[in-house]
Amino acid sequence: LYNGDKKEALAALEKVIGKLDILLALNPELSLIPIDARIETLNLIADEAAIKDIREEAESMMKKGYLQAAKGLLNQLSNEVRVNTYHLPLQTYPLAIREIARLIDQDKMDEAKVLLTQTLNTLVITTRVIPIPVLNSQFMITKASDITKDTDPKDLPADKKEEALDALKKAKEQLKIAELMGYNTPANSDHWLRYK
Repeated sequence: LYNGDKKEALAALEKVIGKLDILLALNPELSLIPIDARIETLNLIADEAAIKDIREEAESMMKKGYLQAAKGLLNQLSNEVRVNTYHLPLQTYPLAIREIARLIDQDKMDEAKVLLTQTLNTLVITTRVIPIPVLNSQFMITKASDITKDTDPKDLPADKKEEALDALKKAKEQLKIAELMGYNTPANSDHWLRYK
């Protein structure tokens, strides 16, 4: 393509389309191939009162139609680990290559080069959000479980019982914070834990 050889470019694209079609038909999981990942941590240190204040102010801004101001406030309520994964979108390649072939056939070599470059430079980014308060709560529940493991509750020493109850109390507090921040709700079912 970059040498201006129309016949050779079309033959190469034909070969690539055939291989991609077969590859994706036999291995649909390869439609998005992960090539890199980055982890970002946003850690908010605030109590329930501060979180409630931010929520109320954001709700007030939204009611007034100040969506960007509300968005800025709501962004402060991020307490999470974000795993951003970068993928090659192989599923888009056959369609793009067919379009590139059409452009080459119409002697639109410059347009074909631009589309080829765009296709090969396109990445799909997926983000998985893991709420830190939910992680903290799970850690506290596990801690309480480990303290009481292999011991009949009647036989648990008072200090161990108190330690386990304290861990469960902290777990409940973390879940309440997660709920206030919008993480621990049925609508966000990936992270919904009941704390009643």
